[in-house]
Amino acid sequence: MAPIEVLFGIMVAIFTLIGYARGFLRELGVTAVMVWTLFVLSLIGPLLERILGGDPLTANRAAVFSAGYLVIIIVAALVSYHGETLAFAGVSPQGVTGAVLNLLIGLVNGYLISGSLWYYMARFNYPIRFLGITSQGLSSVAQALQPYLPPALLGQPVLLGQNMLLYLSVLLIMAKVIR
Repeated sequence: MAPIEVLFGIMVAIFTLIGYARGFLRELGVTAVMVWTLFVLSLIGPLLERILGGDPLTANRAAVFSAGYLVIIIVAALVSYHGETLAFAGVSPQGVTGAVLNLLIGLVNGYLISGSLWYYMARFNYPIRFLGITSQGLSSVAQALQPYLPPALLGQPVLLGQNMLLYLSVLLIMAKVIR
């Protein structure tokens, strides 16, 4: 079985190619949905964990919490990619600039989606035995990458005690409204 960082890299590469094919204006809509989803999860998740009580790292609770987070992220990704999407207005640049932007925003979306899935599996100590991945079998590379996964990195307080996801959400809303 491949290490989790290889699976993460494969997912990011797939989303990068999807971003290249769809164009960066459509992919920005996916970015907005994923950032908003992660922001809401950063607010509501800890609240739900407190309301439901108990130690979320016990075996049954960890599987339920982890599965809940994973389902929310997967549903948000599917909804943001399916059908009529939230596309930003404007004209996509052509040539090398357009190709680079398409690849970059696809890379960001791959990082947001696959990194968030990995984060919530790791947060609850991999309770769902997906592809045989456990916390004991993590390589040093995987352990070094975990602090840089989206919820861990972007959920850090920056200004006025708020996490960066709030500011990214506001920025993306302003970009959508202002054009």
